[in-house]
Amino acid sequence: MRHRPASLAALLAVLSLAFFSAGCLVKDTETTFCLEPNGTVTWTVLETNIHGTGDTPAERQREEDEFMAAASSGKHPNAAAFAAIGGLDIRTDVVSARWPFAVITEARFPDISQAFQRFFDQAGEIQGTSRLERHGDRTTWSMTIECDPDAPQTGSDTSEGTPASLFDDDQPVFFIRHGQFVEAVGFDISDDGRVATMTKQDDHDWDKEPRLSLSLTWVATEAVNVTKK
Repeated sequence: MRHRPASLAALLAVLSLAFFSAGCLVKDTETTFCLEPNGTVTWTVLETNIHGTGDTPAERQREEDEFMAAASSGKHPNAAAFAAIGGLDIRTDVVSARWPFAVITEARFPDISQAFQRFFDQAGEIQGTSRLERHGDRTTWSMTIECDPDAPQTGSDTSEGTPASLFDDDQPVFFIRHGQFVEAVGFDISDDGRVATMTKQDDHDWDKEPRLSLSLTWVATEAVNVTKK
């Protein structure tokens, strides 16, 4: 039987890419993307309420100490993941050093389509293509995503390090700093056209349709009409 992801939206979260493991921790996450009209993007992951899940206080303390030491020294798994897919100006900041902890990691990418293509190229059973096209004053970022259960896995052999671990409840949010989203497939656009939230795909039947296409179109100047799909 074909593996069916629980939520396609979480594929695009960088909480722990397929080839990295963040350890035995519980945390809440928010993934955001701040787009410029030319396709440059700042990719941010905010982790809050971080705490260990070990069976004993000593184990939980060790998990948390190791995680916070990595975050404080610039060796957070998310930072390494960003570097692996070509991120620039990568930084990790400890938002709260008090338990439960909070950490934010971000990186800049010159081209959102290239960043996601590199992600797909390393995501094991999740395969996809990502491209950016410009027509006049409109720019469209499109993705075609496929789930191949026979594809080789990369990186960690634990459940945390597989593509399936990315399918959680996180729904990435995209902001356009100077412009407006005008059309989307697989995203909900806000009334003012400045924010697009990736929709969940829980009802997608991967057995019948192993391919899914998403797209997001924006203009550099604010448009009058916004089309939501």
